[in-house]
Amino acid sequence: QQLDGQQPDGQAADAGGPEEPTNRPPGQRHFREWLSRRYVRSIIILSVVIGLLMIAAQLAYRWWALSGSWFYFDDLAFISRAQNQPLDTSYLFESYGGHLMPGAFWVIWWLTHWFPFEWTAWALVLIGLQALASVGMLRLLLSCFGHRKAILGLLAGYLAMASTLPAFIWFAAGIN
Repeated sequence: QQLDGQQPDGQAADAGGPEEPTNRPPGQRHFREWLSRRYVRSIIILSVVIGLLMIAAQLAYRWWALSGSWFYFDDLAFISRAQNQPLDTSYLFESYGGHLMPGAFWVIWWLTHWFPFEWTAWALVLIGLQALASVGMLRLLLSCFGHRKAILGLLAGYLAMASTLPAFIWFAAGIN
């Protein structure tokens, strides 16, 4: 047996796997491996791009739903609290209806002082939080199930969940 893996009669040495046909061009096996990796990469890119497009469509729909909304019950109570109290730990950690929500109160305080009663700014916060949650769900599905086309169906189920829309167009519920 020679060092290059060929037998003296020109036949390939048995390496324990299937033999390569002798009429195949020398770089064809490498090309097939490259093509296979490229196909896998295209599936990865395609699943992420389609997932992001689905998220963009959901955010556009939710923006449309928010455009007809405005402040509602608890929103006005939150604005009143933010206008009348300083931003300190007693404000942030005060229970509201049995809920402890210092992050939400922090955001509400700043929105009340920067954009009082400007619904568009408040709605953008909800859109941003929804975008973060949706991208997080895509990331979760990708890490749990890998880059498969089936994750797009699961993502579509999450994005189209009708029970989340009524709470989303009410700022107090959406920020929770």
